[in-house]
Amino acid sequence: MTDLGDVRTLGELLERIARRAPDSPGLTVPGSPSTTWTFAELLRDAKAVAGTLLSQYRPGDRIALVLPNGAEPVLLQLGTALAGMTLVPMNIRSTGNEIAHMLGVSGAVAVYVPRDGAVADVVRDVVTGLPHRCRVVPIGTWRDLLGEPPVSLPTVTGSSLAQIQFTSGTTGRPKGVRVRHESSVLTAHAFATRLGLPGPSKWVNPMPLFHTAGNVLGTIGALSVAAEQVVLPFEPAAVLRVVAESGADVLSAAPTVIDMLRSHEDFARTDLSRLRVIYTGGSMMSREFLSSMERDFGVRISVAFGMTETCGAALQTAPLADDEETRWTTVGRPLPGVEARVVDENGADQPPNVPGELLLRGPSITDGYHDDPEATAAAIDREGWLHTGDL
Repeated sequence: MTDLGDVRTLGELLERIARRAPDSPGLTVPGSPSTTWTFAELLRDAKAVAGTLLSQYRPGDRIALVLPNGAEPVLLQLGTALAGMTLVPMNIRSTGNEIAHMLGVSGAVAVYVPRDGAVADVVRDVVTGLPHRCRVVPIGTWRDLLGEPPVSLPTVTGSSLAQIQFTSGTTGRPKGVRVRHESSVLTAHAFATRLGLPGPSKWVNPMPLFHTAGNVLGTIGALSVAAEQVVLPFEPAAVLRVVAESGADVLSAAPTVIDMLRSHEDFARTDLSRLRVIYTGGSMMSREFLSSMERDFGVRISVAFGMTETCGAALQTAPLADDEETRWTTVGRPLPGVEARVVDENGADQPPNVPGELLLRGPSITDGYHDDPEATAAAIDREGWLHTGDL
């Protein structure tokens, strides 16, 4: 798939890929045994999840989840999108206070948690103090999510709210970034296309599925080019084993993850010969780091610059097309549809090679923070430019 056409929602994207490549593998979750869905099966089960949701909640409701990587968050993301509801993914390591804040701001009517472990108890304690009713739904496996497929699905448009994703809160309490369907689909497809891999590919995705790096660039990105997504929690030995055994073409890995993988005792004896691309980002990386990464893994690197407010990526290098200097010393070019400026403290455009603040604008950028007009006005000016705060 090289052209989105009029596709602007996650549900439309899933429907299209399931029609075009119904029998191709779309999602694999390693295990004993591993479980794989074709795109047709993924659509079938996503509709069954939507049926469960619509039998209990209404289109427009917020559905939160505090779940580890696996089939469950992927199916909930797809099912929520089909049901016309809004996903509120949360870090499974969040504290009770953080969960209370995110549930309160989002107004989530339900929160899905693992049946086993301490998370469910923490969340149960939290919801008793919320000003609105929120149901805690413990699940054991993805099969617990399935119900009867609905007779019809609600209307969802590109401007419909797909997710509320909370920022890290490093400069204050986490803010709920509004992620529209169109923003996530456009960003994911542009990102996947920039990777430049010909034909069907296989992506290993250990990035957290509560974040845009995992559930937009990973889940929606792979879907947009009919790639098979292999999802697992991050653990160095497991990731190395899965990359080798699956014959993966693509691995998503933050810089700290890359260091953990190549310092692991299994790294030297792991066959990574079929791996072609690693995409990374999220922190400053030197030329030396990136060049050594390509050498050690035998791959090309794709570096992306992005934020939750840009669905994970706004600028990106093309691993198979860009030269070494571009791959190792830049964050690439703006993705299609993204405008970028570098300005001084007065908002005047800076000439090349002069530092300034990066501003971004386009349909893939957030329209603001949920229920927080002051923070929205501070970050996005009247002309629609997102002030990233990055030099």
